[in-house]
Amino acid sequence: MTTLALDSKNNLIAFGNFVTREGINAVVQDVKTLLLMWEKEYPFNLTKGLNYYDIVNQNSNSLVKREIARRILEDKRIINIQSLECSFERGVLNIKATLETTEGVVVI
Repeated sequence: MTTLALDSKNNLIAFGNFVTREGINAVVQDVKTLLLMWEKEYPFNLTKGLNYYDIVNQNSNSLVKREIARRILEDKRIINIQSLECSFERGVLNIKATLETTEGVVVI
């Protein structure tokens, strides 16, 4: 699968033509994009994304991990989540995952 390349601020990268990513790099970028999408943000399907307000307000690490895992597994290239760590630091949710994908193992 090919995906359009994004920079660190989620802007499309283009130098006359759009830059694309393939393989492992596409999986990494696409999973990060999945996790950054809030529920109701995608205008073509308002149920896509995560309702982070509701998830975090439950104050349950297991719920956070379960919802993050569910969202990651929406990408059909993900075969298995080998490890998933979610932690909060100064109000910021940090996610670290090791994923078995159709392209190989990747750490996000």
